[in-house]
Amino acid sequence: PISFKPPSTRRAQSMPVKKIPTHAERYCSTICAEKGVTCNNSNEDEEGWDFFLQFPPTASRDLPLDMTLAGEACFIQIKSNSGNFRGFRCKLSNALRMAISPIATFVVIFGYDKESELRSIHLWHIWEKEIGKILERVRQQDSKNERDLNKTKIEFKLASAIATDEEHILELIK
Repeated sequence: PISFKPPSTRRAQSMPVKKIPTHAERYCSTICAEKGVTCNNSNEDEEGWDFFLQFPPTASRDLPLDMTLAGEACFIQIKSNSGNFRGFRCKLSNALRMAISPIATFVVIFGYDKESELRSIHLWHIWEKEIGKILERVRQQDSKNERDLNKTKIEFKLASAIATDEEHILELIK
């Protein structure tokens, strides 16, 4: 795991954050801007993601320009937590969208301490283990004829996340 260093872009001894979820989303957008990654936000946050990230294409002198591959792209769901952080919960309907999406999906959690200072960043790639857990839970709900997945939550534990920092998060996502 990467040891967390407080964000270098923040003012030293800054005032506590009042709107933690807003701060987390804007901080993620700032990290992307600093690294040259396009960060498109969701105007309607109803589909389980907050940002659509587009990484710049990797140019190759060995290939003609028309054969250059597009840069990687993914969905990001931003979560924030203050105090005792153990993981995150989301609606099962949103988790199912993440699991079946043809586009890679990640959840980034910004952890704040009791004084509302950013202290940690954790990353989940919604991949094999998480997809299996989500699909199993959806199948259980379906077998009980409980098809309204908006009313059910699914939880992911901190132990399955990758601890990271502002310098490494985009490298891990890419």
